[in-house]
This record gives sequence, structure tokens and C-alpha cells, in this order.
Amino acid sequence: MSPVPGGGQPTIVSIARQAGVSIASVSRALNGLGARRETVERVERAASELGYVPNAVARSLKDGRTRQLTFALPDIGNPAYVAMVRASTAPPTENTRST
Repeated sequence: MSPVPGGGQPTIVSIARQAGVSIASVSRALNGLGARRETVERVERAASELGYVPNAVARSLKDGRTRQLTFALPDIGNPAYVAMVRASTAPPTENTRST
């Protein structure tokens, strides 16, 4: 793993430096927005070497979606409510619709 300048978490700037590409190219490659295959491979390799993990909070601020579900339940001990919460956290099936 190559060190990140300043010792913090890897950023698209440090990935760009490691991969030898522009910051815009890193952004396009990581977001699947159209980059040459060679560029995508270099960016992915650099991201992996640096231990890059996308920041979920930053992504939710950017796209305005948290991908979280909140429940307000009057009685958490009620078996009907427990069943609803369990069903909502189950892995999606082929009949699950994404909105």
C-alpha cells in the first residue's frame, strides 16, 4: 500500500496522483461515467493499492439520498411491528422493485 500524503484517508486526488491521471478521470472511472478501459483499470488499481473506500455520507450529500429507512413504532414489542421491520431488512428478491 502506498502512503497517502498527510497520512489521511485516500481521496480522488491521491488516487489521481497514484494512477497518473486527472482528478476528473478518477471521478468518471469511479462513478462509471465513461472512461477508457485502460484508465478505469489504472484508477481501480490505484484505489485498491491506497485502500480507497467511498464515503457514504459524502455520496448521500451529493445525490440527496441516504438509502436509509426510518421507523417510528408505538410498540417495538408488538410482534406485527417486529415482523414488518424484519421483512424490510430482508435481502431483495427478484420481485423487489427499486424506486
